[in-house]
Amino acid sequence: MEFVVFDLGLSQKINFRKKGVGMVNLACLKDKGMRYFTIEQGSKEHKIDYRMEGEGTPIVFVPGTAGDSKIFCGVMSHLKKSYQVISVSHIHIEDFFDMVDALHEAIQGLVSEKFHLVGTSVGGRIVQYYGEKYGSDLLSITLGNTYVSNDEIIKKNLKKAKAARVTPARILRRMLLKGIKAGIGDYDEDGTVYNYFKESLNALSKQEILIRIWWNLVELPLPTISPTLPIQVINVADDPVIPEMSKEMVATYYKQARVTTFANGGHFPYLYSPLLYADAIKNFIEQD
Repeated sequence: MEFVVFDLGLSQKINFRKKGVGMVNLACLKDKGMRYFTIEQGSKEHKIDYRMEGEGTPIVFVPGTAGDSKIFCGVMSHLKKSYQVISVSHIHIEDFFDMVDALHEAIQGLVSEKFHLVGTSVGGRIVQYYGEKYGSDLLSITLGNTYVSNDEIIKKNLKKAKAARVTPARILRRMLLKGIKAGIGDYDEDGTVYNYFKESLNALSKQEILIRIWWNLVELPLPTISPTLPIQVINVADDPVIPEMSKEMVATYYKQARVTTFANGGHFPYLYSPLLYADAIKNFIEQD
């Protein structure tokens, strides 16, 4: 694994040639020991799973489309030594901004101080609009494998998304798993990650899957985040899910952003190099 940090035009390269360096046992993806809380929206209650470990300044994680609170377990196992780490699953509210408000309510029930916020893929999109509205709650933002504008995502996926509404749930899950397999690439040698996503999707209703897809495709005004809020953008060179134009845009849109690039890791570098991913977060939030 090659870990490349581009910061203010400087490049630092650390090469890990020995297989397995920086990796952990992903058995934690099979962990059933999650906690739950409920959010009320009108007459409806939403049950959300979360994980909380460690002590110190909080770091809150928001997963991608098919993830849940377990997906960051490898990264959290390293960061919990110095921080309180919290990962929350998605709140299935179709309106994007209502969902962001519900996420804010949920996080406020878990932390009582300012915190660092990390989001990947659609979680990164959610985090940006959280930062726009609730930036005063935050110490920093890390955006992983995500985008600012979703124009390229819409071009690539809108026809499939329209068809998804009339597609049986089992076929819809199969279609999503095909895309996830592309994002995994050749890194999942024993099938642990693929099986995790398969189980995660099987636990969702068709409506919940459609809501998560919609969050990726809904057209929103570009987010406006305070230029004084520290932002890190993590891109992966061989991520086949995020178009190259989208990678470039998110890296340049936020003028204050530190850009960290992994040479490889596909769409899920935090699963295959959790120690390096944890180091990228830690180095960023502890920078002078």
